[in-house]
Amino acid sequence: MRRNAAVLLLGTIIALVSAAFASPEFADRIYGSFEHVQKKFKTVTIQQYQQVAFKFMGAKRQLGDDYPAFEKLAKQLVAIKIEYANEQQQIDYDALPPEKRAEAKRVISRIQPLFDRLNDDVISSEVFTPEEYDAYIESLLVYETMVARAGVDPSKGPYGIEAIPEAFREEYKAAKERWMAFETRMQQLNREKDIREYQQKKMQSR
Repeated sequence: MRRNAAVLLLGTIIALVSAAFASPEFADRIYGSFEHVQKKFKTVTIQQYQQVAFKFMGAKRQLGDDYPAFEKLAKQLVAIKIEYANEQQQIDYDALPPEKRAEAKRVISRIQPLFDRLNDDVISSEVFTPEEYDAYIESLLVYETMVARAGVDPSKGPYGIEAIPEAFREEYKAAKERWMAFETRMQQLNREKDIREYQQKKMQSR
C-alpha cells in the first residue's frame, strides 16, 4: 500500500532508512517533544519516536532543497493530528470546524506530492487533472473520517469489514472503494513508470 500524507504520524511515515537508535532532534522539530506526543497518544514508545527522527533525516537527504517545505507542512499536519485525532490517530474531518477542515485539506494537498517523491512514485498532482487531484485528496479525508467513526486502529494491522460497526459499513465501504480506485490507478501508473525506467536503463547499457 502506498503511503500518503493523510496517514502521517508516528510510525506511519514511509520507511526511508532503518536504525536501532537516532537523535530525536528531527522528530522534536516536527512534534515538539516525545512527552508532548505521548500526552495525546499514550501507546507511542520512545523507540517509535526515534525511528521517526531517522525517517525525517532520510527525507532531508532525498528532498534536498525541498526538505524545509516538507518539514513545515509535516509540522502543520501533525499539529492538526495531535489536536483533533482520536486515540487511534484518525481524524473525523467532517467534525472539524469548516475552516480547519479546509486547512487540513490544503496541507495534505501540498505535502502529498512530496510523499510521492519519497516513495519514488509518480507525482499524483502531476498525473491527475486538477479536478481529479482534488477528488483524490478528498477521498483520503473521507476514508479517514469513516475509519475514525468506526473506531478501528489501522496501526494494529489489517481488519475485516466485521470490525466496522454495522451502522457505518455501507458508508465505510463506499469511502474505501473511492479511495482505492485512485490508489489502484496510481499503482498502475507506477508500474508504467518502472517499465519506462527499466527500458531506458537497458538502452543506456547497450
